Amino acid sequence: MKKYEMKKQAATRKIAGVLAVILVLAGAAGCASAKLSDDFDKETVETAAKEVVDQLNTGDYAAIEEAFNATMTIAMQGQKLKDTLQPILDKLGEFEEISNCEVVGSKAQDTKEDLAVALINVKYAEGKVRYTISFDKDMKLAGLFIK
Repeated sequence: MKKYEMKKQAATRKIAGVLAVILVLAGAAGCASAKLSDDFDKETVETAAKEVVDQLNTGDYAAIEEAFNATMTIAMQGQKLKDTLQPILDKLGEFEEISNCEVVGSKAQDTKEDLAVALINVKYAEGKVRYTISFDKDMKLAGLFIK
């Protein structure tokens, strides 16, 4: 019985972590995309977003967590990114390629701060995903979502 309860708690923590990432993205990036603010360089955003994808694929979660802005840090509230995302990445299998990257602008819903949002389509051995990776003006990670 105790083993079942531990598994249930672990599953609940993973779901809570995924929801935290989703909520941060929804709260930070908003729903509408717009023209990229002049405060951002499209190539810099694209390079930074691809680096996040590379860090995910190599398991360098510490580097990603260090890049969080204050909103992401608060939203994760001690959750480990690895515990949240590694099970998803394990199911996807080996990384194959980035097939597309688009960079758009957005505004944080709570602060109205300009954000840069990279939409990256990635192919893995067992499926395809779209990463939505948001950055604030300081190029700190303001949102991370996998669909």
